Amino acid sequence: MVHLFASLPAIERENIQAERIHNCRGLSLEWQAYISRTYKLRKAFISVKGIYYQAELEGQKVTWLTPHALQQVMPQNVDYKIMLTFLEFYETLLGFVNLRLYHSIKLKYPPILDPRLKALAADLYALTRYADAKERAIGVNDEESELRLAQLQDQLPANEPGALMHLVENVADDNEDDEKTIACKTLF
Repeated sequence: MVHLFASLPAIERENIQAERIHNCRGLSLEWQAYISRTYKLRKAFISVKGIYYQAELEGQKVTWLTPHALQQVMPQNVDYKIMLTFLEFYETLLGFVNLRLYHSIKLKYPPILDPRLKALAADLYALTRYADAKERAIGVNDEESELRLAQLQDQLPANEPGALMHLVENVADDNEDDEKTIACKTLF
């Protein structure tokens, strides 16, 4: 539900506010950053509805669906009030889950993002960069940041979904990894 609303436009007549959409987008990106950072993704499947993902967390399989990055058509016969009620629950739940997951890898939650990267819509990269900086316990100087931004602008195709995923760096984890995790680290 959170991933669905993250891709919807804000529509006043349906009481879908822009702030709610931005919150859903932030929660879904935090979730994606955690999954990619910890190499927990096990399966992905592209369908007509969107992309199904499956990750394994604490021995439990978690499956979610993200809609394709297309302009969404908002049908008139859908009761958005009911969906917004469920969304309120799922926003709270995912926020708490993200909090626990980030603390499990010793990262502060919510992450503090570089405002320049956020303005460039490089949210996922900003999240992974935050995690890398916390892990190394050193800051990135402004010149290096400017250079990286310039490189990003040349490397990334405009509006291509998943274009930032290849920027996630391989980071050695303190925990011993099982065979599936080791295989998934070489997946991308």
